[in-house]
Amino acid sequence: MPPKFKRHLNDDDVTGSVKSERRNLLEDDSDEEEDFFLRGPSGPRFGPRNDKIKHVQNQVDEVIDVMQENITKVIERGERLDELQDKSDKRILLCRLILLSILYVIQKAYRIMQLLLATDPNSFGGKCGGVDANCYSCEIPYLI
Repeated sequence: MPPKFKRHLNDDDVTGSVKSERRNLLEDDSDEEEDFFLRGPSGPRFGPRNDKIKHVQNQVDEVIDVMQENITKVIERGERLDELQDKSDKRILLCRLILLSILYVIQKAYRIMQLLLATDPNSFGGKCGGVDANCYSCEIPYLI
């Protein structure tokens, strides 16, 4: 995704714009104070500094590219995290359904054992007939 206002100016653009701006702004006025601010430093305007500016511009462009790559990676990571969260939520729901099913089966088994004990107390073959909780021969109903 390129930046909106990325623009590389060459020397002709810069020097040409200074002359045209000066002409448009100072048409008939020639105030010394305004001329001082528009004149700028004397000497070569864009000689050796131009290389430095280009070097800095290249570094800025590299940083922009790296930042764009990082933003893309962060967005992709966020999408993967969303997918993992969805999978995790589905597995939590599945575990809850399994636990509810297990509880249902345990309750049903317990009711069946209670019915069996009510009809035939010796159906498990215990010495006490399923009445004593401490009887080890009747421990099947008490495990639940």
